This record gives sequence, C-alpha cells and structure tokens, in this order.
Amino acid sequence: MKRTATLLAILLCGMASLYAAILIRYPNIEARSPNGRYLAEAKSPDNKNNNFGSFQSNFTVTLTDTETNKPVWSWKQGKDDGISPMELIPGDNGQLAMVFAWSGYVFFDSSGVEQGAFDVGKLIPEDELKKFTLFKFKKTEWKQYSQQGFFTRDGATYFYIRLYWGRTIIIDVAKEKLETDGKIAEEVEKHVVEQTRRFITEFNGEYYEKCGSHCVNNHPRKDLAAAVFIVKKHNLKEYQEFMDEVVRRHEDAKYHELKRCLDLLE
Repeated sequence: MKRTATLLAILLCGMASLYAAILIRYPNIEARSPNGRYLAEAKSPDNKNNNFGSFQSNFTVTLTDTETNKPVWSWKQGKDDGISPMELIPGDNGQLAMVFAWSGYVFFDSSGVEQGAFDVGKLIPEDELKKFTLFKFKKTEWKQYSQQGFFTRDGATYFYIRLYWGRTIIIDVAKEKLETDGKIAEEVEKHVVEQTRRFITEFNGEYYEKCGSHCVNNHPRKDLAAAVFIVKKHNLKEYQEFMDEVVRRHEDAKYHELKRCLDLLE
C-alpha cells in the first residue's frame, strides 16, 4: 500500500487548514456496482452504536459477490493510511475505486490488488475551478453533479469522472495513466448518455434522499441533478419535463446551486 500511503500523506498536508476549520465525519458506507452484482462496504468499529463523532478510522473495506454471497477480497486501513474512505465506486467486473478526502482516488482490480492512486483534483484547470465551482471550498467541491464509474473497451479498463460542465477525466487503470485518446473520450460520453437515458427511464418518482430522523429538510437527490446536465448538454428533449421537475424541486427546497450551474452552461 505504499502508493496509497504516499497519496494520503500529500492529501493530509494539503488539507491541514481545512481539517482545522471543520470536523470531518466518516460514516460506514456501501455501494453496489451498476449491474448489482458486487457490494462494496466500508465499516469502522468507531461507528458502532450509530456514533455521530468525527475523524473515524480503522476501516475495513470488503467487496462481496452477491451472487455467491461470499467476500471476494478486503482491505484494512493501516497506520500509514491516515485518511479514511469517503466513497466507494465498484465496477461490474469486481474492480473498485476508493475515494479519500474528496480528490484522492485509489484503484483496485477484481482480486484486490492496488492499481494506482491519483489526486484527481489537481488535474482540473484552475480557470475552470474558478468559473464552475460556486462553493465555499472551491477546490474540494468540484465533483458536484458529476458522474463517474468504470468503462471497459477492447479489454482495457478505464475509470472516468465526467464533471457537470463537460470535462471528463479518464484514467487507464492498468497502465496507471491519464487517457487522452479522443475516441475513448467519445465512447465514454456515449456510455454516460446511455446510462443517463436508462436511469431516467427507470426513475421511480423519488426526488429526495432517504435519510434518518436527524434530517430536518428534504434533500434533493444528487443523481437526479447529475442526470439533468446530460439532458441539457445533449438536448434530450424527450426528458425536458424530467429536467424541469428536478430543477423545480431543488428550487423549492432552497437548493439554488443546480439552477446557477445550469445557467453557467448557457
């Protein structure tokens, strides 16, 4: 885990002032692959009894094949892994992206072997951050309304992060490098559009996040907002009503960022 430890050390140094200003909570998290077969879970004993503390650590990440109901592999947070996982993105073939401190991505293959680590936030041009991120911590909120996941083509596995304003960061996971081939970028965008069409078609009418009794207000679903930007970019007129309703729900809930970001694309 040397590469992971190196990346996390860099992130820790860069975020020292942010940590001093706010308390970061690391709850237990889970996520399923798009095809539903693989379940990734990150659990810490620090979160027992629904602990609402902060800076939890000692996480164990487990990838389970739900067809056999057996664990495929697991990863334990070591002493050198100073930042805990914030997000898990499993792929349809058993790969996993583990996200640390907003911009640190570590990739694992289907057997749990680490395949590289990237500080993705540093790959975004400063002028784009200034124009398109409208949040308090600009360099840490760039993923708002993004879509991300694994994409396989001709035997190669890529991981993409499609930002709401159209920039897509593509990583060749096995080669541990950025992919700059325009044809691959076109294929990824086509894949994102197809995924979005399927997502909207299967949408069940639930516009708000499911959260516990501690929630006071409705929180509009982030995945619906992400889909809206694909509808707008590609002028998918058959989903105009869907887009209008999602925007309206955000406005009613006082989440004005969605409309402001859409206006930036005019």
